Amino acid sequence: MSNLAYLNNINEDLNDKTLREMVFKRLMKEYGRIIQRELKKNPETLARKMAEGNTYEDFLLNQLSQVKQEIGEFPAGPSFFERLYLEHLDDGEFENTTAKNLILTYRYRIESFLYSENFEMDSRLRSAIEKVVSRLIEIPDYIGNFNLQEKHIRLAMIEAVLKDGDDDFKRKATVLIEKQSLIVMNTMNEIFVKRLTDTLIEENILKKELLSRQKLMQDALNRAKKIQQNLLPKSFPSNMGLKFYPCYIPMDSVGGDFYDVQIFPNPDELPLDKVGVLIADVSGHGVPAAFIASMAKISWQNNIEQFKTPSAILQRLNLQMVENTAGNFITAFLGIFESRIRHNTSMDLKMNPEKSQWRGLFTYASAGHFSPYIIRKNMDSITLKVKGSLIGVFQNIRIEEYAVDYYQGDRFIFFTDGLLESKNHQGEILGEERLYQIFDNCKNFEGKSACEYRLEELWSFSEGRTVEDDITLLIIDVD
Repeated sequence: MSNLAYLNNINEDLNDKTLREMVFKRLMKEYGRIIQRELKKNPETLARKMAEGNTYEDFLLNQLSQVKQEIGEFPAGPSFFERLYLEHLDDGEFENTTAKNLILTYRYRIESFLYSENFEMDSRLRSAIEKVVSRLIEIPDYIGNFNLQEKHIRLAMIEAVLKDGDDDFKRKATVLIEKQSLIVMNTMNEIFVKRLTDTLIEENILKKELLSRQKLMQDALNRAKKIQQNLLPKSFPSNMGLKFYPCYIPMDSVGGDFYDVQIFPNPDELPLDKVGVLIADVSGHGVPAAFIASMAKISWQNNIEQFKTPSAILQRLNLQMVENTAGNFITAFLGIFESRIRHNTSMDLKMNPEKSQWRGLFTYASAGHFSPYIIRKNMDSITLKVKGSLIGVFQNIRIEEYAVDYYQGDRFIFFTDGLLESKNHQGEILGEERLYQIFDNCKNFEGKSACEYRLEELWSFSEGRTVEDDITLLIIDVD
């Protein structure tokens, strides 16, 4: 059973009044502690007046009084909200209206556990989220930052309520918090799309132009396309003798395919370089798939320092995405090129020519994605063995990891299924056999020319038909 279906099946259990009261009281204590912490700010900040006419200090004291009316006296101490301030707001003396709206967002979320039994968005919480969006909308990477903060809030809430209680309470409380987090994310996305639409309408009025609904939507998609293009790598590592030749063609203005190349950190200063290559494909098309792809890329980039192997990174990516795919799923292939100084003497290289061509180790894992096709100089082309589950369907998935040596003259060809599933007018798909033959036919071409040749052959096979899926092709040549 999928996680969303599981949540729907236990809604009745989650409406248990005792469960909700316990979650509410534990989180209200954390909220009260952050109010106490805010009251320790410098007098000048506390004395500033807000739009309502009262001071920030008046607002905080009123909030603290209401907390004590709800749950009584509580011991002072650290709150997980403090960590959120330090991690996401840098603990700055920011404008008090913004501080107030963020604080009220936390409070209304906590109160919704007690009062919103049907998992509907509380009107006060929605209003607070809208105000926060209006304050932060101009910040670059706003969507990504909001999503990352939401992840921390969800995990911190779960940690706070799981300090004690039986297993049944912990299970239900965790699901209750995860359900609310999904609703908050969906609400935020809805507000953002509405604001984007409003912006387009305002521009239309200012320019005194009468644009059709189709034109407005196309403008929005063009913006989304530009945002998505900015998520793709603008440059590639040049220190490992790898040459990169990418090609990305979305079916619509935006798509669910994406790829990324990242240098892995080397804190121990070992004689080794590591470059990770991720290629992924979100099910579906258009803006929803592009949005999920953006979240997945942010998750992958945030995890490469802590989770250093392909299988561990893909499993972590699944855990962070499984509640946010809205019924979609993701296939992904992750490989790490690792270049080591394995041979130290020139005599060894002369005696064994094969070693002189050796460049390193390629470690890889797949989550339901096609493996790259590898063309080897003076050797047969190969496809790699892969086995792994889709991302975003189940909480726990199995990902197997493998490794293979790579050599000078190797060509790695990463691709998504848009290439394989191209159709001609008879309804035949291109398929693996034809695709690999195209790859082999241009094995002696320079990388950019090889990309162009493959696309020309694809258009020739499809006889000019419009593509029915996003297409991503990434060629990596080994010097």
